Amino acid sequence: MTIRRFVVLAAMLVSTGAAAGAAGPFDAPVRDCHPCRFWPGAGQPQFDLTFVFTGSGDDKKLAALDIAPAGGGAHQRLDTGGIAVSDFSDGFTIETYDLNGDGLGDLSITTGEYAAGNSSAKYWIYDPAAHRFVPLERSGGGDADSDDSALVPMEKGVLYCHVHDTAVAYADYVYRISGNRAVAVRKEEQSQDDAFIVQTTTNLTTKPPRVVRHVTVGYAGDSPARTPSSNVSTTRGAMLPPCIRRAMPRKQPRPWKPPSAASSSRWRWEAIRFRATIRRT
Repeated sequence: MTIRRFVVLAAMLVSTGAAAGAAGPFDAPVRDCHPCRFWPGAGQPQFDLTFVFTGSGDDKKLAALDIAPAGGGAHQRLDTGGIAVSDFSDGFTIETYDLNGDGLGDLSITTGEYAAGNSSAKYWIYDPAAHRFVPLERSGGGDADSDDSALVPMEKGVLYCHVHDTAVAYADYVYRISGNRAVAVRKEEQSQDDAFIVQTTTNLTTKPPRVVRHVTVGYAGDSPARTPSSNVSTTRGAMLPPCIRRAMPRKQPRPWKPPSAASSSRWRWEAIRFRATIRRT
């Protein structure tokens, strides 16, 4: 089963709150919290979250999130990396859905929104024993990790990351998460190799990572057969060059059957006519 089959389900879970263990005031973007109160889940205290800003005007940034139990307790300051307020004029997107599958809400904030629908975010995992939020540690995802590419829960203990590059190229990552550590275990990418569109699936749990699938799925380029809306064909073999189509499996030929008596007589008569024609010429 491919990664993309989970995407619609994951989006439905997040949007309806089915994947969340929390309730809070973050259903819409938030311009400021001073404070905002939310609850990770059953048996846990409520928390007050306050925005910490630095600078002013065009240089104003959201530098951190101050968080503490509503009934009193130790404060935490969560570093956001300095999010430009001007980039989020409608407010900041904060989520409290369950990331690690323990049934309790964790915390995230979107830090950037980019071309092709890509976004980045900071994540903190709730520790119910210490009543604290611990930064999520990511590994195995290469640039997706270093760029803090956004994550979406797919199912319990599994996270999904989609990074769009061009109209053709993208990379999908699947992470397994335990506690506050998420490790990429699978990568599915589509890229353009000269005129060919290829898809590659890599098992990231082996050392070195092992390619388990590499197929040509289409052809990119000027062609009278391409559809008006796209120059990429994903129909298997529909627009591939002859050298590739010849290498693709074909239908098996019909099994040989001995000719009937009538057909044998007809072919003998045709052979006699052919020899007579040769003699006359």
